[in-house]
Amino acid sequence: MTVQVQVQQLAVEAAMQASKEIALQALLIDPVVNSATAARALLDELWEINRPYIRTCI
Repeated sequence: MTVQVQVQQLAVEAAMQASKEIALQALLIDPVVNSATAARALLDELWEINRPYIRTCI
């Protein structure tokens, strides 16, 4: 459960800071994601799709 909490905390931090790097960290520590290559590909695709909505909240 602790790992999932850390994943979610990093995801929130990534969203608030509009940080692709922090979002990647969240994906890389998630036990459901089994490949760094897959994590990067997923993030790249999602980042592009959501680019119009990504902005810093802090």
